[in-house]
Amino acid sequence: MAHSDTWKRKRERAEHTLNAFLKNRLPFLHAGMRALRLCVRKQLWRREVTNRLRRNQPLTNRSHLPVLLSVLGLRGEGAEVGVLNGYFSELILMYSDLSVLHSIDPWHEFDGSYDDKHNALQCEQDERHAFTCKRLAPYGERSRIHRMTSREAAPAFADGSLDFVYIICIPTNA
Repeated sequence: MAHSDTWKRKRERAEHTLNAFLKNRLPFLHAGMRALRLCVRKQLWRREVTNRLRRNQPLTNRSHLPVLLSVLGLRGEGAEVGVLNGYFSELILMYSDLSVLHSIDPWHEFDGSYDDKHNALQCEQDERHAFTCKRLAPYGERSRIHRMTSREAAPAFADGSLDFVYIICIPTNA
């Protein structure tokens, strides 16, 4: 193992220990540091996205999408279809200026004819839904969770009412 790898591992362990201590003993300081980290990361990503757009380069990481929404001035409503555990919905809410994000997923066990690695037993789908609700709860009215298929959700949105739709799912007739 290279010396730099050992140093990196020690630094990561120390950061993890400090983070756990602050979270348990000084939650107000932990929350402040987290907010500062998020702000710095957003500024770095914003600079990277802006530079890539200026140079006509493609965005190579889906994590850039929330910042791109801000750079483009999209502040209305958007939707993510295929939410799973809410990770990307949280990123969008964290790093974009959208007023509302609609997170759409059926969290439903489909029969064996539906081939998707995330198709799971209903009890696991229910756990994913509960986890997503808890994960997105801090965003209050900016986050709206729809437990339904995209086909069921589509009529609830008027044409042109969404600034963007991010779809990460397998298209089927279901």
